[in-house]
Amino acid sequence: MGTYRSLWVEIGCRKCGVVGPFDIQFKTGSDYLETYKAGEIVDDSSLSPEKVFAGCADYYCRPCFEAWRADDLDAQRRVIADMAREGIVEVFTMGKRLSPQEIEACRPSLPSGAIGIGSWLHACDLEVLSDGVPVFPRLRTSDAVGEDFDRRMEDAMRRRGWPHGDECFRFDLEVFVSPD
Repeated sequence: MGTYRSLWVEIGCRKCGVVGPFDIQFKTGSDYLETYKAGEIVDDSSLSPEKVFAGCADYYCRPCFEAWRADDLDAQRRVIADMAREGIVEVFTMGKRLSPQEIEACRPSLPSGAIGIGSWLHACDLEVLSDGVPVFPRLRTSDAVGEDFDRRMEDAMRRRGWPHGDECFRFDLEVFVSPD
């Protein structure tokens, strides 16, 4: 991933609307985890006023992110269990095939901030196969089973009230230096 810079700004959470500090991460090509506040005077040739940098940040404040994370992990279990019930995937741990009920029962304690299907599968030591071929890890939407999983996750998270579905990061931000 490499290093990046951070700009702390006050923006609203996309779930609860509370305005608070959010860390917008951006890259200039010569980054060493520098941190700035909006409005700060900066003397750095990498940040000239004519440049605009693509930025990303969390959609949600910390409490909403933790709720999103819990919903995301629960949805992953349920979606994989449903896909196993439908015969789309088989799930194994240490060579033993798991029933959908056993899949749903896998509730590991994950490190703070851990997200994504890989975190859950690794913590439970699970392997998901479709027609004998591993489904995860994979590049997002690299195959029909993966696309089906993504669609189901998106639907499940929107049904749970998350405005951006299975995505917790926004990539629509820009960082620039004002000439003033």
